[in-house]
Amino acid sequence: ANPFTTIPQAITASSPGGYIFLFAGTYTAGGTLLDNQKLIGEGVAWNCPTDGSLIQNAGSAPVINAPILLGMNDTIAGVIFGSSASTALNGSTVGNLQIKSSSINNTLGGGMMIIGSGNLDVTFSSISSSGGAAGISLTSCTGSFTGGFGSLSNASGAVVNIVGGTLALTYNGTITQSNNFAAVNVQNHSTGIVTFSGAINATNGTGLQFNNADGSQYNFNNMVTLNGGDAGIDIFGGSSASFTFSNTQITNPSGTGFLVATSAATITWGGSLTQNNNARGIDITSNSSVVNIAATLILNTQASTAVNVTGGGTVNITGNTNTIGATTALTKMAVNIDGSTIGANGVKFQSISVNQGSTSPDVTAINLNNTGTGVFSVTGNGAANSGGTIQNITDADAIRISNTGGLVSLSYMNIQDIAASGDASAANGTNSFIDGIQGQSVLGGLTLRNVSMRRFSDNAINGALFSNNAATEWHGLKLINCLIENSNRYHITGKGDDISEGMIRINGIIDSVVVTNSTLQNGATFLELFTHTTGKLTLVAQSNSFNTTIKEFGCTSPINVGKTGILVFAQGSADATVILGDKARVNASMGNIFTNCATASVVVAHQTSATGTIGAILYKNQFIVNDHLTGPPGCPGGTMQFNFPQGGVSLNPGAGTFNAIVDNNTFNQVMHANGGFGQLTITASANGTSQFEIVNNNFTLPWDAPVQITADGNASSKIRCMNNITVGGNIGSAADDLGGLFRSPYNPFLVFVRNGGHLDLTLNSETLASPDQVSGGNYSTASFYARVQPQANTTLNLALQNTTGGTGYHFIQSAPGVFNLYNGGSMSMSIPPVLASQGTTGGIQAGTPNPAKSPPDVISSGTITLVGTAPALPSITIN
Repeated sequence: ANPFTTIPQAITASSPGGYIFLFAGTYTAGGTLLDNQKLIGEGVAWNCPTDGSLIQNAGSAPVINAPILLGMNDTIAGVIFGSSASTALNGSTVGNLQIKSSSINNTLGGGMMIIGSGNLDVTFSSISSSGGAAGISLTSCTGSFTGGFGSLSNASGAVVNIVGGTLALTYNGTITQSNNFAAVNVQNHSTGIVTFSGAINATNGTGLQFNNADGSQYNFNNMVTLNGGDAGIDIFGGSSASFTFSNTQITNPSGTGFLVATSAATITWGGSLTQNNNARGIDITSNSSVVNIAATLILNTQASTAVNVTGGGTVNITGNTNTIGATTALTKMAVNIDGSTIGANGVKFQSISVNQGSTSPDVTAINLNNTGTGVFSVTGNGAANSGGTIQNITDADAIRISNTGGLVSLSYMNIQDIAASGDASAANGTNSFIDGIQGQSVLGGLTLRNVSMRRFSDNAINGALFSNNAATEWHGLKLINCLIENSNRYHITGKGDDISEGMIRINGIIDSVVVTNSTLQNGATFLELFTHTTGKLTLVAQSNSFNTTIKEFGCTSPINVGKTGILVFAQGSADATVILGDKARVNASMGNIFTNCATASVVVAHQTSATGTIGAILYKNQFIVNDHLTGPPGCPGGTMQFNFPQGGVSLNPGAGTFNAIVDNNTFNQVMHANGGFGQLTITASANGTSQFEIVNNNFTLPWDAPVQITADGNASSKIRCMNNITVGGNIGSAADDLGGLFRSPYNPFLVFVRNGGHLDLTLNSETLASPDQVSGGNYSTASFYARVQPQANTTLNLALQNTTGGTGYHFIQSAPGVFNLYNGGSMSMSIPPVLASQGTTGGIQAGTPNPAKSPPDVISSGTITLVGTAPALPSITIN
């Protein structure tokens, strides 16, 4: 019989389960296939369905330029579905659909759509479409679908749409979307692997959308370019698959560029994201799996948070040149990672810039809370300021880090002008609780390299509980090549705070603190470190400048605020090692310079009842006071108030063990140390044991005593002073508190033993100065003064060897205290010859101090017992 000439004729004449064979050619009418029908084109060989014999060799595939509607369980092979205004191949509930050796090339409409369900065994050599509702749209399908190559573009819905089902889909062609719909949309899909290997380009619409996408994998293996509309990546609604975006480039979507919400998606994303709109760059919320972002991020998100990761899961952001606010600084938060883990590869940015200016309310620029053990870093590029600037934030901390188990590392950044709204009016001593960096439970530590920080309401760096400034736990701090200045409202005229404030104040710190090649200036206390109650703190400060902790207001009350340069308190059973300068005591360039520190330059102490071990080495440091006027310049001289920087060093052993070496330091016109009279003041108390080596130091022009040593409260201490030089002379002028010239030192080398204290003290090869002979100081005109006070179990064992004192020596013993003076093997029963036999000289000769006078002058009262046993010497190892 003659063949039919149209597809509708053949369908009408056939029955369900029958065969329709299409010869090569073009067909302009389509139709609806019957159930179980086989549509075979000449593009494949046709074999007899009963015996398999060849009926027709493969030739040219027929082209159908009209839509075909699928029935149930149909089979199609060897056909080209060509152009039609609607979708080339449509179906509702298609059952078991098999398509082989076919293609779609619809230049007018869509490709293939199934809106009901189907179990597919579909392989196209290519699918191309240029319109219609979709290029490929498959609902509730199972099985497999291979689209081959081709190009899909400009659908009036999602170009590729997968809704429901467990289908595995592969498409190697290109996808283009210029309409306001998704390029790819996957919804309520599970199990199947979906892979796109062709380029995808969206200049409008919503980009790549995944809602409850639970297929085992979604792979985008070629370049994806999303540049227009709200084209980004959105994964949400409980999506739990593995997603791979090999090279997806997102540019300026109107909404969030990369969104993951309420899902368990494992994501790997390479490519880039540029966001210059007022919308979030990355927003990951409540995703319980791992997101790996290797894409390059350029985020200028205006008043929107650039990177927001909250509510669980793990994130790695690893691009080397990621920036936030590099073109235009953000006006709100830059990074918020809260309750999500930073992964092993870390979260890294090259720069972050925020300038909140006059906007209000202001918010923290970087917030890290409960972030696990991964590293957060801002790297810069090695150039000054290349890590970005965070500035002009009011009533919020610039950076907050809490419960961070990984290192937080900031390099080449500026952090400045972090204020409280009441800074200009609040009373001095007010805590605003507004800091540059505020940390609580910083378990991975903080490192700053080449960072500048300036002008803060409270602290530049504060480690304490957010709620009440109480102790926290902080593991490690490094400051390398940093400049920090004007904390504690020191930059505001007439204002300043030193109560529970400092430039860097951390309550609960352990592990390593390293400060090198940095300048810290104009703050209440530069480093105020209270150890945690257990563990060990090691502080190493080398080649730094610590300049001015005093803030002067006026000539009368209030005159000033300010405290210590470096203060270290060991608490509980914690140990502490403090190294200021070179631990090996070789490299002089590692010493630090302390200038005009208010109450002291350095205080190292046990807190009350602390029982840990403290070790300290101070080598080649300079302690300088060049401001000896109470109040700012212009105040009257000669007031004798002495309310100016004191600048000394105070070492205060408590109930624990304390070992210290003070070697080759210079004290220049320093007055007191934390209330002690000495440029170097040692106060041992509270049943502790301590040892000190005080060697090779230069005490120049003390405004009071060069050294004060006190053994108190049942403490036991061994101290050797050797080769130290006290340089006396004239100090004062009409323009300072003295109002004219006075003799330095005012007081001699001072030693007090009391309240059950025990001190073994040896001076060997010491050069002592002649104190003020006119005023007589507080205690004596002699160069050395030692007093044992009248308490039981109070003992001083003293040796003076090869020591010169221009005005001699003054000893006082009050019973029942014990004062033992080593005789050096001399048989004399008189103190002066005993001292002379050990090379100790000095006294008044012809009315003038003579350091060489021998035997020396000695003033004594009470019972000074000459003994043949030398004081025990210290034996110190600092770990």
